[in-house]
Amino acid sequence: MIRSGSRWESVSGIGGVMSAQDALIDVQDLKVQFLAMEQFTAARKRSRIRAVDGVSFAIQRGEVLGLVGESGCGKSTISRSILQLIPITSGDIYFNGQNLCELNERQMRRIRRRIQIIFQDPYASLNPSMTVYQTIAELLSIHHIAEGREKRGRVREMLEVVELDPGFIDRYPHEFSGGQRQRISIARALIVNPEFLVADEPVSSLDVSVQAQIINLLQELQEKFDLTYLFISHDLSVVRHISNRIAIMYLGKIVELASTDELFRNPMHPYSKALLSAVPIPDPEVEIDRQRIILTGEVPSAYNIPAGCRFNTRCWKSMDVCFSVEPEMTEIEQGHFTACHLYTR
Repeated sequence: MIRSGSRWESVSGIGGVMSAQDALIDVQDLKVQFLAMEQFTAARKRSRIRAVDGVSFAIQRGEVLGLVGESGCGKSTISRSILQLIPITSGDIYFNGQNLCELNERQMRRIRRRIQIIFQDPYASLNPSMTVYQTIAELLSIHHIAEGREKRGRVREMLEVVELDPGFIDRYPHEFSGGQRQRISIARALIVNPEFLVADEPVSSLDVSVQAQIINLLQELQEKFDLTYLFISHDLSVVRHISNRIAIMYLGKIVELASTDELFRNPMHPYSKALLSAVPIPDPEVEIDRQRIILTGEVPSAYNIPAGCRFNTRCWKSMDVCFSVEPEMTEIEQGHFTACHLYTR
C-alpha cells in the first residue's frame, strides 16, 4: 500500500487495504486526543491522552473487518469517531466517498440512517423505561420512515428477523436475558436499513453458548441485508469466525493488518504472535507442543507513550532502533501489513 496525496491506493488487490474509491469506509490518519488531569502527580497538570494516534484502514463494501486489541487500546474510540459521536483531533473519515468530518450535525443525522452501531453492554444500551416497540420504533420516527400501523408492523417484522417472538413487542428490557437484549439492540440498528454496522464488542458480556448464537445471527444478517461490518473485539477466536480481515491494535496504533487466514497462519508482529499464542486450539496433540508467549510488564500509559516502537517495553525481540524510531506500516507480503523493524531493516 502506498499513499498518494491524502488518499490510500492499494497495490495488493482484494487481499490488501482497498483504495478509497473502492471502499465503503476509508479512515485516513485518524488521531483522537483527550485532555485529562493526571491523577498521581504532585503538579496535577493536564495532559493529552493519545487514544488513537494515526490510524488508517479501509473497509470494502460487503466485508467484515475485525479490530482486535487489549482494553484501552483505542478500538471503541475509533468506532465512535466513525459515527462522529466524539470529536476527532485530526484525520479524515470517508463514508462512500463523503468526508464525514466536514458535515454539520443536520447532515450527519441523515448519514446516521446508513451507519448504525451495536453497543457492548445490552443491559446499559437499552432504556429500562421504554418497551421493545418504543426502543426500536424510535429510529423510524427520528428518520421519518414510518408512522402508525406501518411502524408497528415493521417492528414486529424486525423482531422475527432477529429470531425473537413478535409477541414480546410490548415488554420491557428487564424481562429479557442478555442474549435477547442484544437481539433487540441488533433489531434497533437494522430497522433503518443501514449499509454499515459497527459491532462494538457485541458478545463480550454474554455467555459462551449465547455468543455463538449472536455471531451466527450477525453472519446471517450480513448476507441477507448485504451489510458491511467493523467488528470490534478483544477475543481473536470470535473475530476469526466472522471476519474477512483482521487489524491488530496496540496503544492507539494498528500494528498488523492481514486477511484472517493469513494472520493466523503467519503472524508477523511480536504482539500478534503473543495474542495468537493465547488462543486455545481444540487439538490436544497440537496444543501440548505449542509454546505460549507470556508478555511481561504493563501497557504504557497513553499519557506518556514510549519513543520509537510503542511495544518496545514488552517486546522480547526489541533492538536499539526500536527505542528511537517508530516503525511505519509496511506491506511485507501481498495484503499483509505490519509495523515492525524486524521486517524493514
